[in-house]
Amino acid sequence: MPPPNGFRSFARLISPTISDSKGLAGPDNRSTSALFESVGQVTMHSDLTDKNRTTIHFRSSPYGAINHGHADQNAFTVGSQGSALLISSGVYDYYFSPHAQAWYRQTKASNALTYDGGIGQQAERWYAATGKIRAYMDGGDFTITTGDATRAYDPATIQRVLRTLVYLKDNLLLVHDDASASKPVSWEWNFHTQEAASAAGGPQGMIAVQRGQAKLCMQQLAGSPLTKLAQTDQYPVNPSTSGWTPTHHAVWSVATPGTSFESLVLIDIGCQESSKPVVQRDGSALLVKVRDREFRFEAGKLPQYR
Repeated sequence: MPPPNGFRSFARLISPTISDSKGLAGPDNRSTSALFESVGQVTMHSDLTDKNRTTIHFRSSPYGAINHGHADQNAFTVGSQGSALLISSGVYDYYFSPHAQAWYRQTKASNALTYDGGIGQQAERWYAATGKIRAYMDGGDFTITTGDATRAYDPATIQRVLRTLVYLKDNLLLVHDDASASKPVSWEWNFHTQEAASAAGGPQGMIAVQRGQAKLCMQQLAGSPLTKLAQTDQYPVNPSTSGWTPTHHAVWSVATPGTSFESLVLIDIGCQESSKPVVQRDGSALLVKVRDREFRFEAGKLPQYR
């Protein structure tokens, strides 16, 4: 299994494919994923030519949470069939509004990690509250990327926050979290939707999200058990504008505080996958076999794959 530390395949901007009598045409084998390293964003698509494609955005940026920036390092969103399924929540009413300060710009408003009742990343910190894309690789049938949001959290409490996304085209997304703290904290896995999510309950319970014809199913496969699910459609402070539509905000959390947190969540976009990944322990590492691929996750290290 090759160690891909720092693995990456830099994105190239390619014009849309064209064809005419002179035979002018773009490349047939365009990548469906891209790394934009300077701003710390990775974008992954199932198919660039399909208007109903799945699109995943992942952010871990060197620009901190100041001015119009949000405290959302290591956050991601998922859309499919023209609908947003996992969203970044909140409403822009006006700059630095009460709603923006209490919710819109906070970590808990994004699909990211918080702890102890919604404590997230440091707001209004340009150089301190930063993230970084540590690794990126487009392997054709899959894309893997790791973000490091450690610097974004309070250094007196949080020691490490790594998140790896593995997108197995065109419908499976693995989300692996690796975090540690200097004292026991109650870790929280936040996600936001336009329609209320349904849950079967328990650490192996399935959570379903649907918007129109688009849907996804989420299930924790391994790690610190996420056994508590709380969901609301309320904001702590409402936007000052009128006509906004409520969205739904869920917190999936551990029952027992701990100094370390590991979680592997499977997101099945379309809820059609018949076979689950095979997950097993290999010493201190987590080994995941899915389809014809194998991924290895270990605390404090970048993932490996083959």
